[in-house]
Amino acid sequence: MADRVRVILVIDDDETVLNQVSNILKESGFQPVTASNGLDGLKQLGSSTVEMIILDVNMPELDGMQTCRLVRANEKHRNTPILMLTARGDITDMMEARKMGADDYLVKPLDSNTLLRKIERLITR
Repeated sequence: MADRVRVILVIDDDETVLNQVSNILKESGFQPVTASNGLDGLKQLGSSTVEMIILDVNMPELDGMQTCRLVRANEKHRNTPILMLTARGDITDMMEARKMGADDYLVKPLDSNTLLRKIERLITR
C-alpha cells in the first residue's frame, strides 16, 4: 500500500514566501496547496482535504487572525493544526494567535529545519 500524501495548505500574500514554503514542503514529501489570501484559503479548505494549515498573520482582505478564527469555527477543521507565520516576533501577537486558535507560531525569515520540526510535531500529535 502506498504512503498517504500529506497535504498542507499554505496561505500567504507574499509570493516569495509561498514559493519558499511550497518548495520546502515538496522536498520533504508533502503536497502543498496554496492560497494568496485568507478568503482564497477558506475556499481551498472547502475543496481540499488538508492535514495542516500554514497561515501568514498579515494579509489584505482577511488577515491571518480572522482566517484562523473562521477555520476554528468550522466543525470539519476545528482540530486541523494551524501554524501561524509572521514577520513580527511580538509576544502580544503570539498570544493573540493562540487565542484565535493557532497551534504554533513561527517568525520570518523562515528556517527550513525549524519549519519542518514544527510541522512534524503538529501533524503527529
